Amino acid sequence: MGEVLVIRNDEKEGAGQPGGLISLAASALTQCQLLRFEDNVYGVLCQDEVDYPLIEVVCLHSLEYMTDNGVDAQVVLKQSIERIDEYIVRSGKVMYAWLDKLEAAA
Repeated sequence: MGEVLVIRNDEKEGAGQPGGLISLAASALTQCQLLRFEDNVYGVLCQDEVDYPLIEVVCLHSLEYMTDNGVDAQVVLKQSIERIDEYIVRSGKVMYAWLDKLEAAA
């Protein structure tokens, strides 16, 4: 397989993206989760920094917003404790499966 580069863009999504990007996967929240550029550059949007302390900070910071929208932050925190390890493992498996596909195609 060729060289794999990890490029972090912590700025607003889409900022500084070159023209010619082709979105291969999208969601209602993110218009470009998987992308291709030209014939040999692929990108995957992932949230590798997600862990329980981050979820706790986000929930506590967004407590009023969540409450106003009918979401109980304490329930979200409890569910996060129960699911975060599984999420991290599953996310890693998905990322490595994608990299394996790229390696097989190279």
